[in-house]
Amino acid sequence: MVNIYSVILLVLELVPLFCYVKVGQKRSEYTTSLRQVYVAGMGALLFNVLFMQAPNQWLATFFDSVYYICIDWILLFMIQFAVLYTNTQISAFLHKYLFGGLVAMDSVSLLLNDVTGHMFTVRREDYNGLSYWSADFTSLHYLHLGICYLMSLFVVVILARRIVRSPKPYRKMYVSILGAFALVLVVNAVCYFFQSPIDLSLLFYVYLGVALCYFLVYASPKGLVESILANVVEDFDNAIVCFDFSGKCIYVNTNARKLLDLKDDKLNSVKDTFYVNWISSHAPDSVDYEYWDKEFSVDGESHHFHIEFQRLKGRENTTIGFFYKLIDKTAEIKAFQEGRYLATHDRLTGLYNRDYFFQKAEEIIRRNPDKERYMVCASIRNFQMMSELFGEEMGDKILVAQAALLKFTNFEDCIQGRISSDKFAMLITKDNFNAEMTVKNMGRLQYMIDGRNYKLNIGIGVYNITDCQESPQEMFEKACMAVETQVGNYDYQKTVVYYDTKLLQQIMKERDMADEFENALKTRQFRMFLQPQMDVDGRVVGAEALARWQHPQRGLIFPVDFLSVVEKTRLISRLDEYMWELAAEKLKQWKEEGFGEAQISVNISAKDFYYIDIYETLVNIINKYGIDPARMNLEISETELLSETAPQIKELNRLQDFGFSIQIDDFGKGYSSLNMLQTIRADLMKIDMRLLGEIPDPVKMRKILNAIITMAGSLDMEVITESVETEEQVKMLTELGCTKFQGYYFSKPISVEEFEEKFLRANG
Repeated sequence: MVNIYSVILLVLELVPLFCYVKVGQKRSEYTTSLRQVYVAGMGALLFNVLFMQAPNQWLATFFDSVYYICIDWILLFMIQFAVLYTNTQISAFLHKYLFGGLVAMDSVSLLLNDVTGHMFTVRREDYNGLSYWSADFTSLHYLHLGICYLMSLFVVVILARRIVRSPKPYRKMYVSILGAFALVLVVNAVCYFFQSPIDLSLLFYVYLGVALCYFLVYASPKGLVESILANVVEDFDNAIVCFDFSGKCIYVNTNARKLLDLKDDKLNSVKDTFYVNWISSHAPDSVDYEYWDKEFSVDGESHHFHIEFQRLKGRENTTIGFFYKLIDKTAEIKAFQEGRYLATHDRLTGLYNRDYFFQKAEEIIRRNPDKERYMVCASIRNFQMMSELFGEEMGDKILVAQAALLKFTNFEDCIQGRISSDKFAMLITKDNFNAEMTVKNMGRLQYMIDGRNYKLNIGIGVYNITDCQESPQEMFEKACMAVETQVGNYDYQKTVVYYDTKLLQQIMKERDMADEFENALKTRQFRMFLQPQMDVDGRVVGAEALARWQHPQRGLIFPVDFLSVVEKTRLISRLDEYMWELAAEKLKQWKEEGFGEAQISVNISAKDFYYIDIYETLVNIINKYGIDPARMNLEISETELLSETAPQIKELNRLQDFGFSIQIDDFGKGYSSLNMLQTIRADLMKIDMRLLGEIPDPVKMRKILNAIITMAGSLDMEVITESVETEEQVKMLTELGCTKFQGYYFSKPISVEEFEEKFLRANG
């Protein structure tokens, strides 16, 4: 019996060998792991035969050890195959390194067993004339058995999980493989339990190999392709009608059923509609392909169809059937008609689009060149920031409303267009353009914004057309240049700006300065100047950091000449970060020199909240230089605070909780709001004496100052008065309770070196 079983196993060696070759011809991502299963399987068959035919105990032990090793590797390779075949996402450590390590250690242990006998020993037994090798297992052998069953369980879990989560057409291949694998496990367990002289599970390993090959190379790919193609055709956007060679309707997909309102018992009615009508005008074998257009009524609506006829032929070039494809062209025809409109109009606003506006503008100007006209550009300032605050949907609503307001100026030869995201153009005669009315109309957009503290600003640039040979694009660019000069300027009276040559020179100068900005940062041309902050005793209590541009050619450039340029772009945030870094660097130096109590106040721009993560940036700077955040005060102007929303206020609160002092700069300079003080947790208020100096009544000014200082004290806020220029102002402010001052009376902004020499080390 043992000899017969050995012969059977040797013959069965050809099966995994055949599968090995076939799988190799079917290249896929899991070919390698499956071929490894076959190699290990062929090894298991071979060494099991050698074990049964071994002439002595030593060889029998060796061959049986290698057989068990092959079983280890079969299961390891089955895990790798199952992971790839089911596309299971698990850690590579688990199925490659953990199980791989266990198999490697078990393999070494089994090889050493021939010397130590620590896992099993073999002996010769005779039963009813049958002589065979029998193994006596130690407890360590069951550790090997546990590893094998653990890996087997892992394979079962992977396949079962995929079966549960897979669509029905895919389950068959996973169920079949799992069934074959489970059968191997059951037979193997039975053989172990009854101590069978031969391992019958090897026969089922061969069956498993055949199943893997069959479902990988033949059944599953073919069945899945057929199932997928059937679903594709069924859900095809076009209507499909198929006939056999005799003209019998054999298939109608879902769209064709809907189109022709067909039930199963009416399928052959389409024969008259298509096959008979067409074949009556053509010889049966005269045409292989033809197409035409026809109109059908579907649900009471007229639809335009493109119909294609296709003859299907077999291998011997004989007709085996026909099919018709009906392509609904109704949407395309409508799209073509709508395309004529969309080619010339903006989809969102309904105004002319860029190209068509310029085309129409040129036609109007050329038709009557003597008529005096304006090219107008209307743009929302900081539109991107507004969209971030209130959302894109609100941004679109505002653009639509702005377009509607422009349409009110619908005079003869007056046209409007949307040129880009938030830029609108209008060509209008001088007689019909009313700047005051235009500003009033645009001001209505403000009521669309929920937040009363956010001021929506429209910039209107006007170019007086003097040269009719100039292209409309150039005219519009000049109107846009006028708008550019308004950025950062919130003066209602300057909403409308007219272009002139001086404006062009100013814009070119600003653009040159902006172009130099990056290099200026890299070469550290920006310097930090400090303006001291004093107490009533004349001692310095801190300093405000102010930027100065030390240009290599133009010398020292003051903020009034470059700050408006960088504020129009995100360059202001780059400059702020640079100044924060300089301040922190200097505070670290002062700390090392023994001036650890010195403070520097730095400015925060409103745009910083949108272009950088202020909290992360400032905290990283503090940690980088190892300084106390209480020594680096953060100033933000009152007007910028008024336009802030909850997220920005929350950011300031986080910075305050970290240890920074939050200071309201220029209080009373802009649109003062007591309501703002309810939402901002500030530590210090800076009062601007320049605003109070404009109050003609000294008594009233004193009362206002007293009220502000008293209010700040009740809110646990310190007060510092800036722009102090006279001794009289210092005395008055001291009497009112103000204890800190900043201004030209004490010192103008000076270099860091001069500040250290005059105020820091001199008092050290």
